[in-house]
Amino acid sequence: MAIHPYVDDRRGHQLFEDGSTSVTMFETGSTFLSNPPRPLGEADAPIIGLELAVRQFADRDVVEVRGELDAGTARALGESLRWVTAKVVEVDLAQLTFVDCAGVSVLLQAARRHSDRRELVLRSPTAAARRLFVLLGVDKQIRIEP
Repeated sequence: MAIHPYVDDRRGHQLFEDGSTSVTMFETGSTFLSNPPRPLGEADAPIIGLELAVRQFADRDVVEVRGELDAGTARALGESLRWVTAKVVEVDLAQLTFVDCAGVSVLLQAARRHSDRRELVLRSPTAAARRLFVLLGVDKQIRIEP
């Protein structure tokens, strides 16, 4: 239950009673949108592009990723990973539908950028994403949890 919601032009922030905060960002190309684009008349259709939600807790930040992580959307994830400040940052990939080398690159850059100050953890990647991470050696550089 949100108790202090506020919105600016790029992020929708919420503060929850448990002390966590949330920021939701959507991106198509370089335009941030308040709602992710979906085919007309299909409220339950898969997300076109990328949807990110960041939840901040006392001990960690969780970045939830939904949709496609590719050259057109990777920048949004990179920006949200720059914004988080916890010592442990979990990237929840359970609802990731596609990832390419641009998406992998953003994850590796984020892990390297702050490796002395925080740990990046990839959580619940899809089978296809996990296979790509193993083939590219990402699992040797970033911890991956089921």
